[in-house]
Amino acid sequence: MKWEEKITKTLVIVLVLFLAFYLPACICIYIINFCSSCDCVFIHWVRDIQFVLVMANSGVNPFVYAWRLQNFRKAFKSILTCRACVKRLRSISVNLQLASMSFNNAGSVDITAGTFNPAETQD
Repeated sequence: MKWEEKITKTLVIVLVLFLAFYLPACICIYIINFCSSCDCVFIHWVRDIQFVLVMANSGVNPFVYAWRLQNFRKAFKSILTCRACVKRLRSISVNLQLASMSFNNAGSVDITAGTFNPAETQD
């Protein structure tokens, strides 16, 4: 029951933030549409404020979930550290080091390293 209460409170927080960001954004849209005497600069400012509010809502959600939910925090951390990406980058680095060691005096590269041979294209 405690888990369900925590999820419910998190969703209520997200919903309140959604309303806090989108309600002023909708008001900005009505100002743009109904203000016939407003100058162009004012309309651009209101449009930009509306855009920032909508984007801010999307940017706040991951932080709310990370603040409230331990599982989301762990998953977010694993995505940011990306252990699989680090392993792949290390293997690419090792392959590049091996390729740089396999250069000979003619400027060609060992074909097992999988790199380009510029000496063959200079005919």
